[in-house]
Amino acid sequence: MRLFYVLLMTAMFVGWGSSIYGQYSIPDQTKAQVKLAPQQSQKVEKTPFEIVNDALLRDRRRQWRKEHNYLEIKNSIQFTQFAYNQNWASGGDNTFNGRITSYLKHSYTNKKLNINTEWDAAYGLSNKDKKPWKTEDQFKINTSFNYQIIGKLYYNFNVDFRSQFANGFNSVDDMTLVSQFLSPATLNLAIGLNYKFDDKRNIVFSPLSGNMLFVKNKYLSEQGAFGVEKGKKFKPNVGMLLRVQWTQSVLKDKQTGKDIITYRADGQGFYDYKNVPTLDLQQWIDISVLKYLSLNFNCRLIFDDQISRIKEPATATTPAVMRSGFWQFSEVLGIGVSYKFANKVIKKD
Repeated sequence: MRLFYVLLMTAMFVGWGSSIYGQYSIPDQTKAQVKLAPQQSQKVEKTPFEIVNDALLRDRRRQWRKEHNYLEIKNSIQFTQFAYNQNWASGGDNTFNGRITSYLKHSYTNKKLNINTEWDAAYGLSNKDKKPWKTEDQFKINTSFNYQIIGKLYYNFNVDFRSQFANGFNSVDDMTLVSQFLSPATLNLAIGLNYKFDDKRNIVFSPLSGNMLFVKNKYLSEQGAFGVEKGKKFKPNVGMLLRVQWTQSVLKDKQTGKDIITYRADGQGFYDYKNVPTLDLQQWIDISVLKYLSLNFNCRLIFDDQISRIKEPATATTPAVMRSGFWQFSEVLGIGVSYKFANKVIKKD
């Protein structure tokens, strides 16, 4: 009989059977009972608990990352093509237009700290007069560090960099170079306040902002392109900055909750206390026709009375003729394949 009780007690402690029950605890969390298979139970050194379920801890880490990180990726490809043969009565030229856009946003939030990073780029090509011609070319990277003061008001430090990818020319027939990678490029560093409605809507005001213009190409700098002094490759400005970023869902699918029509705007105004303020406003309207098919409208408005570009290059006897324009406007309308990913839905207050 004693042997029976000894065997019974041994089975209870060793875990004889299909499973055992263990008590676990995680700092700052309540205790709970978890059912563990015998091969899962293990003793972990230097921890306040002896039995750990690895799958449970991995799941808790995933939940923590999802709670504190927001990731959105949106890419699209759009193209149009026209082809005619020699018997086409009304005439026309064979043309092809293509456009690629890329957008990425990551937001990290932990207690009072918030870090937002955005990448936004677009590039378009067309065959004009049977030659490849750039129709759109831009990219920007923006990182914003925010520390909460109270409620939705944050201290803010913002870094914004903008340029383009490829060479730009005056026209198909006039291959005078007017732009290049890092010519021009702008870097803006700003310290101020940020009022965050949520991760998709905020207003930044910076009374202290440094705006730096770069023209790295030697030929363009010697012509004094984009407002730099002739022969100079760098032009600094100090002033104040106002920036508004806004993303708004206009229409949602009632069944899935996904956005059908989305409006997005990014406006930035800079004033250097000496000249007329500059403005750079971009707006997008995205319409999801099908799961991977979308209609996109993008327009950009720039006001800058200091910027200029080469109209006629300099010669041995005459200086370059520069073309200035306070207002600049572009718009793009296209339909194509689009893919969007977001790891969670942003709830608006």
